[in-house]
Amino acid sequence: MGINYREIARKGIKAALEIRLKNDIPLTIPFPIYDFLLDKGITVRFVDIPSMEGMYVSMSQANIFISSSRPAGRQVFTCTHEYGHHVFKHGTKVDELILNYNLQKQKIDDELLVNIFAAELLMPREAVILGFKERGWKIKEINPIQYYNIAGWLGVSYSALVNHICYSYKMIAKNAAENLLKVQPKQIRSMILGEGCPSNILVIDKLWNSKPIDIQEMDLLLVDKTIETNCDYLELYSENEEKNIFRAKSAGQSKIGNSEWSNYVRISRNSYQGLAQYRFLKEETIDE
Repeated sequence: MGINYREIARKGIKAALEIRLKNDIPLTIPFPIYDFLLDKGITVRFVDIPSMEGMYVSMSQANIFISSSRPAGRQVFTCTHEYGHHVFKHGTKVDELILNYNLQKQKIDDELLVNIFAAELLMPREAVILGFKERGWKIKEINPIQYYNIAGWLGVSYSALVNHICYSYKMIAKNAAENLLKVQPKQIRSMILGEGCPSNILVIDKLWNSKPIDIQEMDLLLVDKTIETNCDYLELYSENEEKNIFRAKSAGQSKIGNSEWSNYVRISRNSYQGLAQYRFLKEETIDE
């Protein structure tokens, strides 16, 4: 018999919805996976193992390990994927960079289940729809910059969002998704900035109000001209009549905002290795 996709999907989606409901996290906002797991007593550690995406270790205290060499959005999905192994009591799991397609059926079922769980926890339909609607955008317009901005807001990768909207929710056709995926994130960042942009860039607006803005050193923040910050961790990179672009100088935490809106920016070191809760501290201040 083949994989019962419908039953696995039902189980994964149900578990994700129950976690949001039980913890009073609305379906319309991004899910703060790292802070959530810290609050639940689940240890998350970034490690220098390039061949691995992530690992869940089932012990007296649950432990999740994430490769420090992956992009931020991919790390978020991997962390949520590993948390899924914890939720479904799968025991210790190692997810390699190159998947082993000779896994036994039960293991394949497990991976499919936690992937569906992670996608639903991070990108529920309600959040996706609201993210576009509140910004005055339409999902079917197939605008790569808009999809990139929504992905950044949700904390996931551009490709993860496009595939989820297409294949899970069927809000866009397969050829539309393929056209979106032909445009690489690096190209989109250059389109937003108007010049080459090797580092990540997030476009911040008033909907960024449910969890802190997490970035890494050298990442850029595009904000409204009225947004202010007076910290040592962010510097003005460039500006025009409407927008300011700040660059993250070093690890630390700061507040940005204006009279109508404010939020915290948390900057981690690039390729950070260590416990997740210490990723915003300067190296010399960390004592594990």
